Formats: sequence, structure tokens, C-alpha cells
Amino acid sequence: MSKTSLYIFPFKLSSTGDIVDGIMQPLPVFCRKQCDTKTCRDFYNKVCAQTGSKMCPYGFATITEDICGSLVTFTSLDVVGVSDRKLVQKRVTRKDYVPRLTRNDYTQMVEKMKKSVTLLGDYYTHKHNTLLAADDYQTKIDTLDNTFHELRKLNGRLKASVERMIASLDSNYDTSLSKDAKDIFAASQLITIRLSTYDLILNPNSTLNYIKSPIPIYKKFDKVARLLDYQAYESGAIIKISGNSYSTYECNDMVELLPYLLLDNAIKYTMWGKDIELQFSETGSRLVVKVISFSQRPSEHEINNLFDRCYRSKNVSAKTTGQGLGLYIARYICDANNISIDLKIGKKVETDNDGVKHSDFIVTLQFDGVVQNNVSL
Repeated sequence: MSKTSLYIFPFKLSSTGDIVDGIMQPLPVFCRKQCDTKTCRDFYNKVCAQTGSKMCPYGFATITEDICGSLVTFTSLDVVGVSDRKLVQKRVTRKDYVPRLTRNDYTQMVEKMKKSVTLLGDYYTHKHNTLLAADDYQTKIDTLDNTFHELRKLNGRLKASVERMIASLDSNYDTSLSKDAKDIFAASQLITIRLSTYDLILNPNSTLNYIKSPIPIYKKFDKVARLLDYQAYESGAIIKISGNSYSTYECNDMVELLPYLLLDNAIKYTMWGKDIELQFSETGSRLVVKVISFSQRPSEHEINNLFDRCYRSKNVSAKTTGQGLGLYIARYICDANNISIDLKIGKKVETDNDGVKHSDFIVTLQFDGVVQNNVSL
């Protein structure tokens, strides 16, 4: 464990906190693997709140002591009369050090620890508080992670249901309900992006563990373009697609957020009456995708900063809401999947009725190593 070892035995300061290695006895390999299981969590919820000794479900002794006003739970011990010797021997490996202690030996060692704590009271109090604060923080993070995991599952079900609804409504030419369903889908995608933003900010390496699989890039962009067509219409724009691609690209499923991130940005910042172009060109094993909009123009020196987290151009209209996350997340996803992303601003400038300058805003994605498929789109 990376946390400070304060006592000679493995210990916990709270039922939900980590077990910290002891100075003399590190935590056994078996306990290190099992300590976060439901069996162990339920056990510690019962024993950490009051002094006393108990045998854990796996045969080890666990004893909670009052040390200068703080409850400290020593665990993974082999103490005569508390632990089950046979069970402990089954769990302990040659790499572990779990000495067999009589109750008297254990008591004498704890008394010496208590004297040390008394002599160095301020030091132990500070270390206790530091460990408890870290445990409390980790508990909150774990709770958020579990909550967001459930939200992702529910949001996934919502998106799947809405997509089926849109397909059914479109086939029956029910444009009013289809528009509402597409709005729900767009909101669902926003939830996905917000949850992904949380992952990227608090766990930047999370995307590295995602499984990669062949994904048809054109299909993903085409689908999102169709789902956002009414949103574009409300901004006075039409999404026009040129070119195509029958290829797939090996990447993780976070790449499916790219079409929404880039098209939503284009719709949000485009000038009224200007269309949005989605261009595909494929040469050999290289696929190039361009998203071109006539959007609010940033200053030349701001272009590279637009990929920074929470950065918004000073030239953006106050009427346009946003948090400066779209291009930041897009670049992060691209970097994690070996996709080149580039941004260029056109030279032509037009000003809208509010005095906001607009120019061509060209985002280019380059996918090297696409695999061609002989299946029609």
C-alpha cells in the first residue's frame, strides 16, 4: 500500500477505508485481493465501529482497539483463540509474513504501540486525520463511479429505445413525433458526453482500457447527421454529406461520440442560413473526414487553444451557450485512437446582425489504416 504504515500490524481507521500495511506485517496477498469484496465489506461494517475481537469469514483474527481516543482495527492476524489456524495456513503464501501470536504477545505489542502514540500524539493525530480524509474522498469517488455506471446503463437503454422509435416514426411519416424523438436522442447523447467528460477529467487513462473493434466511421457520422437534422434546421442550416466510405477503423467505442461532438459544435456556432458540410474522401487505407461550418470566428492566436479544456474564444457570442469541452473531448478521443485531428479557419469573413464575425471553420479527421469492406452501406 502507498499509505503511511503507522502500526506494526495491517490496520483500518474506518469500515470503508483502505487496509494499510503494517510495519512488521504487510497485508497478505489473499487479503489484498479479497478486501474489497462484499463479504469483507460487510464484515468490516460490523467490527470497525466498536472495540472487540472477531474472526473474519476467511479465518483471520480482526481486533479493534481504542488507541488514544481513535478506533483502530488490526486485521489479517493469526492470534491464538481468535483466528482459525488451519484456515489461515490455507490462505497464506510463502511470500507472506503472518506470525502466530498468543493473546498475551499480541496484547504486549499493542500496549507498546499505545505508548508510542501517547509520546507522539500530534504526529499520530495528523496521520490519522490524513488517512481518514483520503478514505472519505475515495468513498465519495467510488459512490460517484457506481452511480455513473448505472446512469450509463440506463442512458444506453434510453438511446436504444429512442432509435427504434425514430425508425418506426420515420417509416410512418410522423414528422412531429419523430422530431421530438430526435430531441430526446440528442439529450441522451449530451448525457453520454457529460459522463465521458467526468471519466476523462478524473481518470485520464480510462480510455486506454477500452476494447477496440472495427467501427464503420461513415455510418456513424451519417446516422448522427440524420438524427441532428431538425436541430440543424432550427439553426437555419442543412447538413450536407458528400462522398462515402465502406471501410472500418479499429478503435474503441468512444469514437462514436466524435460525430455528435463535431456536428453539435457546428450547429451551435454556425451562422444562420449557412449549411454544414460533411465530406468523406478515401484513398487506399486513409480516410479523411471534414466537418465544415461557417461559424463564429476565433482570433488567429486562439486556434490551438480551442482544444484546451474549458477554453472558449473571446469572440464567441454571449448568446451561444457552451463550456468549451467539445473540441477538448474530441481531441482526447482522437489521441487515444491514433486519429489525426486538425482545425483551420477560412479567410472569408462575414458579420451577422449582432456584429459577430463568422468564417469557414474546418475540422479535419484523418484515419490511417482503415480496412475496406465489400458491403454496401
